Amino acid sequence: GTKIHFSPNEIGEHYIDVKIYDTRITGSPFRSHAYNAQAIKVAPIPDGVVGQPVEFEIDGSEAGSGNLEILVNGGHVTSFVRNLGNQRFLASFVPHEARVHLIDMKFNGESCPGKTLFMRNLGNHCNFVCA
Repeated sequence: GTKIHFSPNEIGEHYIDVKIYDTRITGSPFRSHAYNAQAIKVAPIPDGVVGQPVEFEIDGSEAGSGNLEILVNGGHVTSFVRNLGNQRFLASFVPHEARVHLIDMKFNGESCPGKTLFMRNLGNHCNFVCA
């Protein structure tokens, strides 16, 4: 069989029209969505306090369409992501212990490079640092 590779240089929806000798193959044009997980931007995360919600904004407007996941400590700390519209989101979680917390972000199942964050233990207060 023949393989065709398509590497888009822009995010968004793309239609791929495949023809053999000017005859369109069955199913063509094919629809594809391109995204860029590296384009996810995270606003500064405020210091946290045990038992109180920590909220931070995430901007995916330049990343294309997709699903954003936030895992705190591998999913052991419940987190929520609320859609603010226009590919902007508000993430939140409640730290239950003054210990290191790992926040990992994925976009369409792909890790967002440079978007792993650690929450340091400072008694009952917690500060965030980028990993």
